[in-house]
Amino acid sequence: MPGAWCTARGERFQLEQRYQVLQLRSGPAALGLSGPWEGWIRGRELVSKGAQGTLSGRLEGDQLILQASGVGSVKATRC
Repeated sequence: MPGAWCTARGERFQLEQRYQVLQLRSGPAALGLSGPWEGWIRGRELVSKGAQGTLSGRLEGDQLILQASGVGSVKATRC
């Protein structure tokens, strides 16, 4: 999951990984994220809970699907 990801709208974001911890400095605007997120990888899934709510994600083939609590999902592929 770590690396550069791009959405169909041309938004680019970076996921960084250290062991099983994944960090997202800023995410796609469609998710309404402000500030960094930190989560954990469980197999092909990402789970994060923070002051802003929950951010979850999963890999489906070559796509990463992210969803923030109360917001629709965003699909991204590697840039």
